[in-house]
Amino acid sequence: MPERMPTTLPDKTAIAELPLFEGLARQAVTVVATEAEAEAAYRALAAQAEIGFDTESKPTFSRGEASTGPHLLQFCTREHAWLFQSCRPETLAPALALIEAESPAKVGFGLRGDLAQLARRFEVTARGIVDLGQVLRAYGFSQEVGAKTAIALLFGQRLAKSKQVGTSNWAATQLADRQVLYAANDAYAALCVKHRLADFEPPKAQAARKGQRPRSRVRDVHVDDVPVLAALSGLPEALLAAEVRAAQAARTPWVVAVREGAVVGFARAHAQEAGTTLTLVPANTQTALARQLVQALFTRLARQGCPEVQLGATSSAHAALYARLGLEALDNGRWRKVFTAA
Repeated sequence: MPERMPTTLPDKTAIAELPLFEGLARQAVTVVATEAEAEAAYRALAAQAEIGFDTESKPTFSRGEASTGPHLLQFCTREHAWLFQSCRPETLAPALALIEAESPAKVGFGLRGDLAQLARRFEVTARGIVDLGQVLRAYGFSQEVGAKTAIALLFGQRLAKSKQVGTSNWAATQLADRQVLYAANDAYAALCVKHRLADFEPPKAQAARKGQRPRSRVRDVHVDDVPVLAALSGLPEALLAAEVRAAQAARTPWVVAVREGAVVGFARAHAQEAGTTLTLVPANTQTALARQLVQALFTRLARQGCPEVQLGATSSAHAALYARLGLEALDNGRWRKVFTAA
């Protein structure tokens, strides 16, 4: 019978008292140094259904300094890990091919920043990504769960995460053993968590057993969500992707509602007059969810100093929503929200 997911996350004090999580030993980690080793690593990893994945970047310490990472790409199976260094470009092609392939699934924690850096530096589009922080959040936790907390929650053990090692020079040609183990076991811990999750009731079953409705959460939209958003909106993916990037470049807000790890609604704001007046287009008019989306956008816009938002009623459902929110009706199906100056 499936286990029930614990409902309370362990705090730092509790985690510190747990026994140490036993990760991969140094002899089970290969720092890829040659093209032959890179090809061998690719063959071993590509044969798996899912692999652990993470990246490391040399930290930046000066204000305005741009990261040049990622400097290290980590992949692992349950038996072995391979680390690819960006300072050895002749070895990187197999690693980047793995990232762009739908299979095997690449499993990790908090991968949004890693994927953005990979796209920027290597111009790759990651596919087959499983972000366990989002998977675990679907169980009802109010915050995104990281690797250290997940290991404590699911195994009752403490994952060693030295801040000194985590902020070390990952761009170095010669990595210290402690760096090698830190990097390898970040990816390994993620894969262990993914396998362990198979022992638990899925979020839908757990929510149904408790007589609860799955909770929706509102968060920022990123380009990685475009395929899902395209399906929801009916727009071609390329067109929607271009709109998202334009909105991000202009720093205009997007928000999305996520239920059980799946996008179920979103809203967007388009700049019209030098970023001072915006037009909002909710893409989901389900009453409670749409209200969350619109109010989340209002909060972001007010913080950015936007004086007002004008909303278009493309349907009677939109108009009913705006009326319930107390907006002012204008001509031609327009509605207005004026923000009070701080």
